[in-house]
Amino acid sequence: SNREEAIKLGQSLMTELSLFEHVTRDHPFADDHLFYHFIDRGDVSINPVTKEKFQWSDYLDPSSSTSYSSGGMSLQPTLPVPNMEYVSPNDVHVASHIWPLDD
Repeated sequence: SNREEAIKLGQSLMTELSLFEHVTRDHPFADDHLFYHFIDRGDVSINPVTKEKFQWSDYLDPSSSTSYSSGGMSLQPTLPVPNMEYVSPNDVHVASHIWPLDD
């Protein structure tokens, strides 16, 4: 990948998915000193069909032979627990507040 591809991706995310926009809506996405902000879409974590929070399994092919939601394979990554002994004292507050990631 290169800068040109990154710009095309940014333009697609901005125009096709409307994830963000230029703060004054004066510019398309560009590799320049411009400011953008994410567009507030409300609570997009709720599945409008089930009225429950989205799960990773909602994005999988329903014809998959593995049942992820009924005790099958877990979609959560297995990450090592950070050893706080080796974390810089300036960063301990950050590491201790973001771990574990999905709690």
